[in-house]
Amino acid sequence: MSSRSDEAVAALRGELDALEQLTRTASDADWSKPCPGEDWPIGLVAFHIARAFQRQADFVEEAQAGRGPHLFDWGDTHALNASIASAHPSPTREEAVTLGTTSVARIAAAMAALSDGDLDRVAFVFEGHDRSILWVVRSLAVRHARGHRESIAAAIS
Repeated sequence: MSSRSDEAVAALRGELDALEQLTRTASDADWSKPCPGEDWPIGLVAFHIARAFQRQADFVEEAQAGRGPHLFDWGDTHALNASIASAHPSPTREEAVTLGTTSVARIAAAMAALSDGDLDRVAFVFEGHDRSILWVVRSLAVRHARGHRESIAAAIS
C-alpha cells in the first residue's frame, strides 16, 4: 500500500473509530434523539454513515475492477436514502457498527491491492468532474462520515 493509500485508510478508520465510540456510548434515550442536521434519529444517522461506507466500498471496488466510475446523481441518492430510512428506521447499534466495520475493511483491502498509480483511476463522476479512487476514500468517505458524526455529537450534547 502506498503512503497516500495508508493516509487515506488511516483517516477513514479514524472516522469509523469515532463513530463506533459515539454509537457505543450513546444512551438508549440518545439513540432515538433527532440529529439537528438530518432530522433523523441518531441510530438512523449512524446506520446512514455505515451504509455510505458500504456504497463507497462499491465505488472503489468497481473502479479497481475496471467497471467504474459511479455516476453520482442527487435524485438517485435522495431516493436511496429515503428507501433505506423507510425500510430500516430503527437500526441497532450492532447493525451500524458491523456494517461500518465490514465496509471500511472492504475499502482497506481494495486500497491495499492498488498501486500508487491505480489510486488515480476515476471512481466517481459528478457534474462532469472526475474523481479518483483516492478522492472517494480521502475526501468523500471521510468528510461525509465526519459531517454526520458531528451531527450525532451535537444531538447527544
